[in-house]
Amino acid sequence: ETGSGKPRHAPFLHPESCTEASFSSDGRLLLTVCRDNAARIWDLTRGLPAGAPLKHPTTITNACLEAGGERVLTACADRLARTWDWREGRLAGPPLEHRGQVGAVAFLSGGRRAATVSGDDSTVMIWELLTGRPLGPREALLDESSPIRQLVIALDERWMVVAGEANVLTCLSLEDLLEPPQAGMSPEDRRTFCEVLSGQRVYEAALATLTSEEWIERWRALRGRHAQLFRLDSSRGETAAWHRREATRLEQRLHWDAAAWHFARLRALGEPVEEDKVREFDAFVRSWRFAKISEPWLNARSFVAMTDEKLQAIVASASTQSLMRSSGPLVDFLLCFEGKNADVVGYAMRSITSDRARPVKLLVGSDDALRIWLNGKLVIERPGYHSPVPDDESAVIDLIPGENTLVAEVSQGFGGWGLYLRIEDENGQKLRLTDDGKLEPIGDFAGSGR
Repeated sequence: ETGSGKPRHAPFLHPESCTEASFSSDGRLLLTVCRDNAARIWDLTRGLPAGAPLKHPTTITNACLEAGGERVLTACADRLARTWDWREGRLAGPPLEHRGQVGAVAFLSGGRRAATVSGDDSTVMIWELLTGRPLGPREALLDESSPIRQLVIALDERWMVVAGEANVLTCLSLEDLLEPPQAGMSPEDRRTFCEVLSGQRVYEAALATLTSEEWIERWRALRGRHAQLFRLDSSRGETAAWHRREATRLEQRLHWDAAAWHFARLRALGEPVEEDKVREFDAFVRSWRFAKISEPWLNARSFVAMTDEKLQAIVASASTQSLMRSSGPLVDFLLCFEGKNADVVGYAMRSITSDRARPVKLLVGSDDALRIWLNGKLVIERPGYHSPVPDDESAVIDLIPGENTLVAEVSQGFGGWGLYLRIEDENGQKLRLTDDGKLEPIGDFAGSGR
């Protein structure tokens, strides 16, 4: 007690020394980190543990409490940040996987998002905690040689300060994460505004990328009701500069369809466009039908059992679903299997129509294990945990005349869950797989991003 200078409770005993401690915003809880690789929550009104220790496989480098004290966010030397429901003693969302050791973590946006810093490569990332997906690319810090020790978020969440061992503080703006102006908007308009900004819409509890026509339809409707949100009095030069800036930003963040739309507007203005770059947006197969079938993946050293009947059921299930298109080259399975983010197997299917018998080359990368069947025949098999790397493995497959069925099985351990896949002909020419299943050489169509 500060008035008397006497301890309020007996010491909170730990099996080893503590490296960190912090209060909840209401002062009722205390979070401690111990060298036994566990984080603990203490009830300060009773002076007792409030829950079981949150055990980690190796050293905890940083931890913080959510503002309301409901969840704990931890950084670990195993390259994962974890969100915990400390009352239940279990993870409250998918782990956030990094390239290097996580140095510091913080909650954002009322607990919906998190900021993390990787100490090995000195990069900052912002994450959506519900899906475990990064909201943008890694942001490199000015001093890449300094191990990160702490990050601090301003109370209004407009700024973030990162501190390391060097004599440098890095200040980053978080303005892009703030809620957009929505005064006077109906709930329907708020949803439309979010769809316009994100380029995505909710589809059967998952997210689907808007087509150019869908985006234009929503934008025009919203502009008609809220003209103050959309300035249309810019000069031609200002408009072209804005489209180019947005195209570059969206391309870097792998929102390729949105970037292609801005490149199309530049083309309409008579501005030069790197057409080869736009055509490359269709080098990866980004549209898939996802089967409503999944199952546990209990052994990372092997695959789940597969029979001809089971494979036919997967194809039948996927055939009833609409094509889902990813915004970038990585097809994110986390968006398509609601509530399933660890130790699970998911399936996606595409049809390929060929006018003749021909060999083509599949180039793939996956997170984690991957199997691919063509017309019921297993053509690619890569077991175990993997980080998603494009063109990590390849195989030549033989298409038959008419319709061919390609099924991808991606097994998920933890963290990210996704697939890279693209196709080349026998001469190494990149091929685009259209939504109606045709293969076209990448250079043979006007780049539209669709």
